[in-house]
This record gives sequence, structure tokens and C-alpha cells, in this order.
Amino acid sequence: MDVVTGVRVVRGPDWKWTWRKPEDGGEGSVGTVSDIQQPTDGNTIATVVVQWDNGNRCSYRYGAEGSYDLRVFDNAPTGVVHPNFMCDSCRQRRITGMRWNCNKCYDYDLCTNCY
Repeated sequence: MDVVTGVRVVRGPDWKWTWRKPEDGGEGSVGTVSDIQQPTDGNTIATVVVQWDNGNRCSYRYGAEGSYDLRVFDNAPTGVVHPNFMCDSCRQRRITGMRWNCNKCYDYDLCTNCY
């Protein structure tokens, strides 16, 4: 999913900032993308600035160095239900919120908790 300002994010697969005091507030904390910093070639996003719910504001890699410090948190509107879909991991029927669908697989969907 492309990142845009206003999107809610959490720690991603390449998070490496655990050696210092957790600026995000710790595992599971949520923040909002407040700025996107494009590289000079203008083709891909390099870093994003996140305003964490605990008040801290920091920059993170989102494609820079081929790394992703963040992942998009469930940003679907409240009350969205996908009644005809089931999570292929936890088997929850009627996925609520964001439905994560594999673009390379046939009929593979995840709820946000399993994503």
C-alpha cells in the first residue's frame, strides 16, 4: 500500500530503532504520517516523518536502502465490513476494517491482526 500523509502506521519489518529509548512509545504504538520526503530522482518514497501518538516526531525509511521501518496500520473507515471474505490465517469470517489481499495469490485475504 502506498503511504500518504494522514495514514496511520506502526513498526514495520525492518524496524531497527530498539537500541535507544523507543521514540514511538514501544511495540504496538501507532503514529500518523505527517510528511513524505522524496529522493532527488522523484521516483520512489525514501523517508517519511511520523507524528507518534505519544508526541514524538521522527523520520523513518520507507523504501530508502530497500528497507521499510513502518507498515500501514488498519486505515479503513470505522464500521467497514467485508461480509463475503474470510481471513485465511485466523479463519475469521466477515473481515472488519482493512482487508489485506494478496496481489500474487489466488483468493488469499488477511484481517489486520494477521497481516
